[in-house]
Amino acid sequence: MAALPPWLARCSPARRWLVLAAALALAVGTACADRATVFPAKGEVMFVDADCYSRMTRVREVCDHPGTVLRRHGFENYPFGTDPHTTVPLDYAVWALRGVLGVLTGREARDLAGAWISPLFGVLAVLGVWWWAECERLRAAWLGLLVFGASPIVAHGFALGRPDHQSLIVACMAWALAAEWAQWRAPSRAWGLVSGVAWALGLWTSLYEPTILLALLLVGGLLWNRPALFRRERLPGLAAGGAILLLALWIEGWRVDALPGFGEGGGAEYFTAWSHQIGELASVPPWSPTLYGWTG
Repeated sequence: MAALPPWLARCSPARRWLVLAAALALAVGTACADRATVFPAKGEVMFVDADCYSRMTRVREVCDHPGTVLRRHGFENYPFGTDPHTTVPLDYAVWALRGVLGVLTGREARDLAGAWISPLFGVLAVLGVWWWAECERLRAAWLGLLVFGASPIVAHGFALGRPDHQSLIVACMAWALAAEWAQWRAPSRAWGLVSGVAWALGLWTSLYEPTILLALLLVGGLLWNRPALFRRERLPGLAAGGAILLLALWIEGWRVDALPGFGEGGGAEYFTAWSHQIGELASVPPWSPTLYGWTG
């Protein structure tokens, strides 16, 4: 039998079972979050959000023509098309998982990969948080791990049948913030590399939430722990992260506009009405039951 990695061998059996329980809690949560994904007898996959079908249309193009980078959606807002904010990392993550599942199942597994990509990122996020907690030897880390694994809002982000870039962002931010915590406590080239890669992949996936978190981190570091931001141990991570961002710019091009492009004649004036239909953009007052339902 192969020997366990040193960091895993140091963990007690109880803690190993604990991380398994957290991963299972997240897996059950993703399966039950929001609306259940339906797998009819014909083998078809029904996704939980309308946006998922847009993502899977992108994935179909990628699977049919590997190397494709979709910078414009002709299949949305017909006949004008639209310039999407979606990027390629999740497209090719689903493409890669499709290849693995295709080998394991012996059949076309594109939709199956789309259904399971977010729970897979959820498990990787739980494992990352557990690894960080073990390396830092945090007291009562098991409690935080279980809360993270069973959190309703986290489970929604990693929901089964929801191939949305939120799952990739949350996984990247979990790794990035864990690495930053470790860096603030003790400088490390390894954690610096994890931090740089995680931040870069998160920013490539979306310039919204990762940018806000990174800005808050930089402001907090400048105010309370300035030396932690300028240690030499960060250089490999900065180099790796910078290379990833340059690669993203080369592949995606510069696609930041004041308002999302709806194509010629599409009517950007409809953006306000459209945005009111997006749950993530809605305002939730502190006394709303929705807030406490999502946070458990």
